[in-house]
Parts: sequence; C-alpha cells; structure tokens
Amino acid sequence: MRPAIVLISGGKDSIYAMHLALWQGFDVKAAGIVAPPPDSMIVQHENVIFAAAHAEALRIPAIVSEAGPGEDAELDALRGVLQRAKELYGVGWAVVGALASEYQRVRFNYVARDLGLRVYSPIWHLEPKKYLRQLMRDGFEFIITRVAAEGLDGTWLGRRITKENVGELITLAEEHSFNPAGEGGEYETFVVKTPLYELDVDGRVEEKRFIIEEVEILDSD
Repeated sequence: MRPAIVLISGGKDSIYAMHLALWQGFDVKAAGIVAPPPDSMIVQHENVIFAAAHAEALRIPAIVSEAGPGEDAELDALRGVLQRAKELYGVGWAVVGALASEYQRVRFNYVARDLGLRVYSPIWHLEPKKYLRQLMRDGFEFIITRVAAEGLDGTWLGRRITKENVGELITLAEEHSFNPAGEGGEYETFVVKTPLYELDVDGRVEEKRFIIEEVEILDSD
C-alpha cells in the first residue's frame, strides 16, 4: 500500500484526484485542506471550508490549516498540513489535483518533496474537454460557485453540471475562447456527487459567486 494524504478544496479537480487515488490503490490516510485568502493563486478559496464534507463522507480524517495573506504564508500552511499527516499517519505520498497550472504544481511539489514525500498528480495535463466528459462518465457532478469569463453569467451560479448538460458548458467555452475546465480561473466548482456519495448543498448567489451556507451528506440507501 502507498499511504497518502490528498490535498482537497471541494472543487472538481481535487475531489476527482482523491477518488482516482483510492481506485488506483493508494491508502488515503487523510485529506489536507488549506483555507487561503481570497486572492490565492495556489489553492482554491471558494467555499473551501466545506471541503471537509468530502473527507467525512469517505470516513477519512481532515487536517485543516488556515493560511494568512501572501504566498509564503500559504506554503507554510501547506507544509504544516503535510508535516502533520506524516507525523500522525506515516504518509509517504501527497496526491494533488493540479490539472494544468505549472505555478501550482511546482509549489506543491517543492513543499512535499522538502518533507520527503512523493507527489502523485493523476489528472495532470488531461485534455480539458475529454477531462470534463470523463468526470461525468465516472459519476461526478458539480456546481459552479464562481464565474469570471465572458459568456458565463449569473445563471450559471449554483447550476449543477451533469453528463446531460456538460456539452453546453463545453460549447460555450469554444464560443468564448475560455478553458472548458476552468483552469484559467474562468469558473470555480464544488463537487456535489461522486460514485460513492452525494451532498446536498444550500447557498445563495452574491454578485459573481455562489456562497455555500450548508452542506449535508445524503444517505446512500
């Protein structure tokens, strides 16, 4: 077995990476959550406080650290989460959901390897359109929690993306020339359904954001 910590934010990339690690035989000991300031370029800020619901649904402990402003503070928080996982659970791997951001991947790798951890990035450089369709095919659904691209208006906020309507998002991305997977910050997400569990999410729209107010883990029966 490969004991690992998975870094999650609640968004589609990190949650999918966590499930891929489980399916591929990693012994996921903990989920690591860094709560960054709003202007973070390293970790998703939107609704990250609710990411722990995913760990709870999988009965995996969550290690949470709030980061102060600035890149150094975020990296220190990340280092603290990984160090704690290493001490508590003897992890040897850090699993991350980096898709295309070299900036993000380099910083994750630097901190992890400085602690003697190996890094696994299962979705790195997947083609965006194929990646979205693969997510849907594997049983994932997510809501859009922030929009920041031409063509994405307030009607997308809180909208559930499924295999039935993901093509609409891909077509819009092609029409307005943005990354279909939102990798350029065009939109942010929160996963509400996986093959193993489903979450009920309540919230409100505020300008260009969907602010989550409550998350409930639904019974699997």
